[in-house]
Amino acid sequence: MPLDIDRFSAFYRGLRTIDLYRPEPGVLPPLTSVFDLNRVITRGAAYIPRVYRKSYLSALQENLPYILASLENQPQANWFAWVEPLCAPIYQHAPNQIVTQVWPQLRRFTAVVSNLYRSFTNANKRASLNIPLVSDTPPLAFFQSYSSGPYTIPSDVIERLLGAKIGIVSLPAAYRDHPVLWATLTHEVCGHDVVHADAELIPELVQGIRSVFTTGPIPSRGELTPDALYALLWSYWVDEATSDVYGVLNLGPTFALNMTAFLASLEARAGLFGGISPPQAPRLRTETVVLPDGSMDRHPTDILRLYLAIGVIENLHSLSEDRRNEYVAFIQAVAAQAADGVTEVRFSGKAEINHANWREISTTVPLADAATAARRVGKYIATAQLKALGGNSIQVIETWDDADEETARYVADRIAKGQAITRAADDAQLLAGAMLALINQPELYAVAAYLLNAALDDSYRRDPIWRAVGPGSFFG
Repeated sequence: MPLDIDRFSAFYRGLRTIDLYRPEPGVLPPLTSVFDLNRVITRGAAYIPRVYRKSYLSALQENLPYILASLENQPQANWFAWVEPLCAPIYQHAPNQIVTQVWPQLRRFTAVVSNLYRSFTNANKRASLNIPLVSDTPPLAFFQSYSSGPYTIPSDVIERLLGAKIGIVSLPAAYRDHPVLWATLTHEVCGHDVVHADAELIPELVQGIRSVFTTGPIPSRGELTPDALYALLWSYWVDEATSDVYGVLNLGPTFALNMTAFLASLEARAGLFGGISPPQAPRLRTETVVLPDGSMDRHPTDILRLYLAIGVIENLHSLSEDRRNEYVAFIQAVAAQAADGVTEVRFSGKAEINHANWREISTTVPLADAATAARRVGKYIATAQLKALGGNSIQVIETWDDADEETARYVADRIAKGQAITRAADDAQLLAGAMLALINQPELYAVAAYLLNAALDDSYRRDPIWRAVGPGSFFG
């Protein structure tokens, strides 16, 4: 299946027409009191599986009065913005209790989340490899009334807050009718949620990434060598970088292409607010984002995320060499286009050496050198034998192989012909196949979304956790 960079740019131009920043206040329930909040939560609970009522809901109801008490001096709009991520994953499942009905899309969303999560936490697979079993309960999900982009509250954070080991995944409500955008969920679900489920993984990866570049400690003052700089940056970015790696392992190389079009579309839409005409081809940031507190964003610099993915793709041990080379060459061409002639990367902000020690960074390095470092990190995360995983690499649990690729291409071919893709593949393969179809024929966007929605409706009905919810579920 040929990959055409001009058609890929046309796919990006289609995505940027979607208002990715549009808020959707209609997904908020009408509330006049705390009693109303309890009522909508209770009604929503009738539409979620018992495993979530027993674990998450009971913990939420126990702790919600204390959370609300801590916010009692805040305006209602403020406190509800805080509790929405905790409560919406319950009440949004109930029909007819919010103005903007999202429960049909939420069912598809939860099906994808469940499918992706279970691929990395399969109990039988982990037991056979002697890898400690993490929680096998997939995260809950909701659509935001605001628009802060996709994000995850990992299970360890929810456990500290409520005492429940359940993560929460979120997308802006503006994305609800665009399942092609949901490929980002492989970063959130297969990444953050799974990474944090394996408690010892991140500390081990921090040390491992640093050892890729240097064996000595990172100095808190004085000049940083290039190796020390990359050791500090990539260990600081480890959570987001590992989540990208997990995304590639679950969705395949198309994850990097979907991410590129998505990030470039966000930038293009943001530019419109300032009266800036959007570029005709995807453009990615070549400098770090500095947060209001002066710290560096935890996400790697956008352009380097492509090279991180290349480092993974080059080391997909079960994907044929020809296919690896095809994808690497195409993503390199996309990266060169996305850099738009920029030959240097700018790093600014404070980065964490350890919990007690941060270091200010302000430097510019050649893009070629930074890209090489990113590829080394991608290779390490994808291939390192980790104690946290019983001495196995991440790819032993989940990887993208030739069988996945064949299935994704089969899905892409059916979409190109306007044929149903229901039960043609698992959810990750469906998303990858849709992406492959749209890279070559971006004009099929509406067809791909329609066929994807139908397939994900079926995935929800067959999901081992969600299928037993609601009247009639006892009768097939």
